[in-house]
Amino acid sequence: MEWSILAALRFFLALMVLCSHLRWFIPDNELILNFGKPDAMAAVISFLVISGYSIASSLSRSTKGFYKRRIFRLYPIYFTSIFFTFVPFLLTKSNSIKGFNRDFIAPDIILIPSNLLFLQNFFTRALQSNGVIWTLSLEVFFYLVAPFISKKVDDRKLLLFIVLSVICFIFHSYAKLPHFPLIQGGLNVLFLGWAWCLGFYFYRNKNLRYSRYLLIGLGTVALGLYGSPIRIITYLITCSILILSPKIKLPKLVEIIFDFAGNISYPLYLVHVPSLIIAYSILGYRHWFYLVVFSLAVSTFFYYLLDFYSKNRKKFSST
Repeated sequence: MEWSILAALRFFLALMVLCSHLRWFIPDNELILNFGKPDAMAAVISFLVISGYSIASSLSRSTKGFYKRRIFRLYPIYFTSIFFTFVPFLLTKSNSIKGFNRDFIAPDIILIPSNLLFLQNFFTRALQSNGVIWTLSLEVFFYLVAPFISKKVDDRKLLLFIVLSVICFIFHSYAKLPHFPLIQGGLNVLFLGWAWCLGFYFYRNKNLRYSRYLLIGLGTVALGLYGSPIRIITYLITCSILILSPKIKLPKLVEIIFDFAGNISYPLYLVHVPSLIIAYSILGYRHWFYLVVFSLAVSTFFYYLLDFYSKNRKKFSST
């Protein structure tokens, strides 16, 4: 039940990111934009907390085959999303596509190899016109070090890093540094690592009451001092669900729906921008409802297209 609820939360966050990007395609007075008002960054921080929590759970069950499981989970859809980013520009035979209030530039082909290796924001930049993929390099970094953290980093050291990272996060705001998607050199590990590590720490200590206070308190303080009070709402919703979800019982039908929503949340996050560009510039959709439905349809298509490979990953990996 817990993971079905978290699956629905991931879908909710991915939809929030999509709605925050709808402003590139529809007028600012559309009510749907209110759903994206906390902006994509609020969702990214919540995604990181959930990721840290989920990885801690995975490692607590078994460390065997951890990297293989992560690769088969992440890479097929990620690989597809990289090349799908080029589709709108190939269909229009143009290097530039005009949205409602933003121009989209065709990605540089030279960036493909580095982005396929998750090097964006470490040694290179993310593909233009699908900038959301910048967050994947940060997640992959923590996937790489997660087994080490699990075995070698005790709670005191992990909490020390979390506090240091929160300080760096707040410093980022007052220092007027570039926005997180534009930062290079892997510095986002310091600026945003607190969210992932806090989720990891909370799973380790979720039966202890103080860990709930730390989860809620540190994130709220970080976002409050960063000057993002509206993002606190999204963060508190995420924390509340993490804390309460193990105690919630769902009807079977609701569980199935939540699981499906979670399954398409990852492709929705990765392909919604090129999907919106196609819907707006090629199909001529101007109403937010059709833009959202088309993005959901494309995400569902990619989920089922790659689902056979995902479901059979054990068979493939054993041959």
